[in-house]
Amino acid sequence: MSDFDQIDFRKQLRYFFSSIEWPYIVEASQMGDSDVIIHNYDRNIVEYLEISVPYMLMYERVNMKDNIFYLNVASEQEFSCYSMPYSELHVPERSQHFHDFYEFTIVLSGTLQLHVEDTVKTYHAGDMCFCNRRIRHRELYEGDCELILLMITHEMLLRILKKDVSYFRGQKPETYSHLFRDIITSSSFLKKKVYYDFTAKSPEATAINDISACVLFILYALKKHGPGTSYLIKGRICELLAIFDHDRSYQISQHQLPANEREELFFEISTVFHETHGLISNAALVERLSYNSEYMNRVIKRHAGMTLTDYRRSFVLREAARLLADTNQSVAEISEALGYSNRTFFNRIFAEKYNMTPSEYRIRIAQMAAQND
Repeated sequence: MSDFDQIDFRKQLRYFFSSIEWPYIVEASQMGDSDVIIHNYDRNIVEYLEISVPYMLMYERVNMKDNIFYLNVASEQEFSCYSMPYSELHVPERSQHFHDFYEFTIVLSGTLQLHVEDTVKTYHAGDMCFCNRRIRHRELYEGDCELILLMITHEMLLRILKKDVSYFRGQKPETYSHLFRDIITSSSFLKKKVYYDFTAKSPEATAINDISACVLFILYALKKHGPGTSYLIKGRICELLAIFDHDRSYQISQHQLPANEREELFFEISTVFHETHGLISNAALVERLSYNSEYMNRVIKRHAGMTLTDYRRSFVLREAARLLADTNQSVAEISEALGYSNRTFFNRIFAEKYNMTPSEYRIRIAQMAAQND
């Protein structure tokens, strides 16, 4: 790809976020209403991030001359633009973070230094990193730099891969993205501290042009949000996965990191909550993992910035959101099935997580589905 093409794409990204009709500019400290939920923010321990949507795109840009860090967010629920002095972000004591979603980090220009636990990795324009949910990391920039980040939940990525199937000439159906299919469907992958480097084999081999086309398509589809939008976007995400699965463009390297006892326990608890949708008692959890609840509470507090009870509840509410979207059960039936006999309390804690009541959430999902029919 030529320098002109890269510059043109970056200009298009800036134009897109400056021209949408509903952007708002806020300070980074005011991200409370964002679809990104940050636990342990401004504390001297590892930050834990969640997203309240199935997927999200971020465009990050650093302007060293003006000392500004720009963060632009796009999802089905949010278009927003944030800015802050880069000097406030680029501090040695800034903590690392990890998250409950997969993260694709694509370098568009400049150089990114990714501090992955105790290792420093360098990525150049055209390179990409795919992080599992267990990887502690933080981004640092040594000069002007631009990134695209695709954040996607396990459930969403698995759903996309399972439906992206080839039936070519009557052969046995199989997914197109073999690498990501094998990664995501591995029973042990959720428990591993693994990340993948995708290094462009040469400046000429980089697929940044194709990546750019997919990203811009997704952004404009989100902006228009008309009939079939979600299907179109899922198709472009499949294209992105296929691009990185192309061995002619990228050298792919897998890195597996060790975990200490507390990290292992945190992710064991997370796996149990994921499998049970949080519907497991303290006594059953203690019996299954052979740790007392007080110790597990301390581990969860340190890694997720919340109590064991609140962390379990986040999985229950995620299941509630799924049931509201995928079933015809009433809110009362869902509340009861998830262990909340007090519907008023259930409505309140659901609204705290999703910024709307269960009924409002169901209406919004139905409206989005109608637009896509």
